[in-house]
Amino acid sequence: MIIAVDASPLINKENKRDKYPLLDTIFFLAAKKPAHQFIIITDGQLPEVFPALANVEIITHDALAKKGILGHYWSGVKLKTIIRKIKADVLISFEKIYSVPVPQLLISDESKKWNKRAINKADLLIVNSAVQKKQLIEKFDVAAEKIEVVPPVVAQSYKKIQGAEKDSVKAGYTEGREFFICTTDKLDEKSFLKQLKSFSHFKKRLQSSMKLVLLAKPGAKLIHQLTSYKYRNDLVFPEQLSEAEEAALIASSYAVIIEATESRPFINTLKAMKCNVPVISTKNSATNELAGDAVLFAEATSEKGVGEKMIQLYTDESLRGRLINKGAGIADGFTQQKAMDCLWNCINRAVK
Repeated sequence: MIIAVDASPLINKENKRDKYPLLDTIFFLAAKKPAHQFIIITDGQLPEVFPALANVEIITHDALAKKGILGHYWSGVKLKTIIRKIKADVLISFEKIYSVPVPQLLISDESKKWNKRAINKADLLIVNSAVQKKQLIEKFDVAAEKIEVVPPVVAQSYKKIQGAEKDSVKAGYTEGREFFICTTDKLDEKSFLKQLKSFSHFKKRLQSSMKLVLLAKPGAKLIHQLTSYKYRNDLVFPEQLSEAEEAALIASSYAVIIEATESRPFINTLKAMKCNVPVISTKNSATNELAGDAVLFAEATSEKGVGEKMIQLYTDESLRGRLINKGAGIADGFTQQKAMDCLWNCINRAVK
């Protein structure tokens, strides 16, 4: 079988391997299925972390506009020509749907929005979680049998680290102090101010030296508001991080905070669990599906709800230990083998 993969939407300036975990699974699948050929089509350089395999060929084409005439040329002419030339049996694509003469599997990360055209044209839709599947069925009236759940796998960088390495990370980012970390990639004014109020609530109650690391940097307007914030010196906004740097920060944190505005709650909760770090989350169905009582949930409507959970976790080490152990047990169930088996079944189903 010849399996084509359009990886063009995955190439980005961050060049992070975990942007789409299932691309990692595709390479894992290729290594386990040497009798089948995998053609990766891309308009940029894939990260070097992906292995060179005898049955994997990379076809690089010139980058074209995503919209307009050149966009139509790529989706309507160029890609179709490539698919015919390599005699592909199936196309796996991320985000984009194309007019191609073979069955197409459309994979979507939990942060991406679906559109009706893509849903109608794809032969099979692949999502990360049962929550995504339920949302598609309810919003677009999609038949359940057209949607398959392939569990995500986080990059190997996300793992438990030991004391000396943690101390080094804390020395580099938080002056050696313990810290909470908020992983959301966007901060609107409402969620940012709520985060500050929760952190203030924690600091006032416990008089702790703990810091708060935020992976999303707020805009100039919100930064200006920090000038009067009492605990502004305990906030840390790291510059753009590599995958390894982000993983080390998460693994060194006291707890991970999954905010209501989090675009990837499922995968970021899984990252924390892989790193043996407990999670505090505002209530959302994706994290609840994954973790259940292995996470401390705060009411999304409460201004100080997350702050109360910070206090609860900080003052109860036995609770923290239980959450870490439960999370690690859940994370152990998400393996490349399981993801590969699910994806391989999807490919065979589409081709048949």
